[in-house]
Amino acid sequence: MPSDELKDLPPGERRQFGRYTLLHRFASGGMADIFLGRLVGSDGFQKIVAIKLVRRDLGANPEFIKMLVDEARLVSRISHPNVVNVYELGRVEGTHFIAMEYVEGESVGSLLRRVRPPLTYVARVVADAAAGLHAAHELRGRDGQLFNVIHRDVSPGNILISYQGATKVSDFGIARARGRLQETNAGMFKGKFSYTAPEVILEKPVDRRADVFSLGIVLYEMATRKRLFKAKNPAETVRRVLSGSIAPPSTLLPDFPKPLEEIILHCLKREPASRFQTAQELQLGLERFIHDNGGPVLPSDIGQMMSSVFADRIQQKHNLLEQCSELGGEEPVQDVEVLTSASFSSRLSTFTPRRRLMLGAIASAVVAVAALVLVLVTWGEDRSVARKPASPADQGAPRATPDARVARTPDSSARDQLTWINIVVSVSPASAALTLDGKPVDNPLVLRQPAAEGEAALVARARGYTSQTVQVPLGRGGTWRIKLQRAAAPAGPGQKARPKGLDTKSVLDNPY
Repeated sequence: MPSDELKDLPPGERRQFGRYTLLHRFASGGMADIFLGRLVGSDGFQKIVAIKLVRRDLGANPEFIKMLVDEARLVSRISHPNVVNVYELGRVEGTHFIAMEYVEGESVGSLLRRVRPPLTYVARVVADAAAGLHAAHELRGRDGQLFNVIHRDVSPGNILISYQGATKVSDFGIARARGRLQETNAGMFKGKFSYTAPEVILEKPVDRRADVFSLGIVLYEMATRKRLFKAKNPAETVRRVLSGSIAPPSTLLPDFPKPLEEIILHCLKREPASRFQTAQELQLGLERFIHDNGGPVLPSDIGQMMSSVFADRIQQKHNLLEQCSELGGEEPVQDVEVLTSASFSSRLSTFTPRRRLMLGAIASAVVAVAALVLVLVTWGEDRSVARKPASPADQGAPRATPDARVARTPDSSARDQLTWINIVVSVSPASAALTLDGKPVDNPLVLRQPAAEGEAALVARARGYTSQTVQVPLGRGGTWRIKLQRAAAPAGPGQKARPKGLDTKSVLDNPY
């Protein structure tokens, strides 16, 4: 898995590509390379985009390119603020590409790696995603007939949140729709089992309600921060999707709101006729929940949360874009050939059915790459950050390993203005109590405060667990995930003490 640190990625591979300049490669896979690109126009016009460059060997296969054209044709018809825009499908010097909207933000999966958002914020994000899906489901041709679009791969990695708080659904690359050039081969599964509706796995008739089921899984996991169906192997995951028990959120989190629980469980009915029949119905239910629990949650509210939780990433990406902008612009050296279905349909007759089946199998793996298209790499572990030595009183206290996604600030010598830091902490088990310098604070904790000298003692305690203390550097803050160890039970006469174990059932275990 690629590193979460942008500075650990290879340096930008700047080169001209038609009317685009490829500035930085931030993802690479078996199907395509994903570049940060810049479109240069006259009078200093520039636009940053994400460009999916298909590998040359796959670009020579007409059936694979048909799938690429399907994706671009389909998504380019959807005009909605909660769906990622596709700008262009083309070919330069024999290399096919898709140019897309660059969303400067993170995926829902990345957000859950760091914090469990407030439930009204969860409802806002999922309601906006539902609005985008409904727009896709309602896509119609000029004859007024539905295209019957189904995303088929709704998951935390394909729902993006910008740092300004906008939610966007991405990657319609495996969607089915009326009039598609490339139909999925019979018996070939596409998507992620742990986010797939039962009727898809069972190869029954599939419609928009399958996306409602998948979005219900995302809603469940955002609200509880616990994986719902994911198992150690695909066979067990499929069994759980088809017949496994679904623990109501209230059994995992005390005082979980009943109305939100009812919405979640309604999405997860295995019989499609028992679910919300449209994504819009789900959206309206979540809007009512938000209204009844404190009023509106605006994109700006989501943006403030993102700015706090991802302060370090925002600075990294800002630095990267600044470096790219310093490269300056160049005139395009090669025109782009815009592709249509007629560009290659005549060549399909040269491929045998057997080769088509092989190519279809290869193409299905494009999903793993497409999930990375519009965000810089958000997975992997960060490098540890050195801390100041603990005071003598704290020398013997056990320390939690910091997540090390630190809100970086300028050196103290350069601080001529007030500098703010972020302190983000989550502790399992969920019942754990937190204190910061002796003052009770929330668990999980998302705190933004002015930078100061020295350290603060963050103490996590829970009955039946060994307490842990972390020294929080007040000059830079940080992000920590603390997992308390169960306290060893006293050994009875003639018994050996049982070894300590981790609480693997906590709802705050890192599920991603």
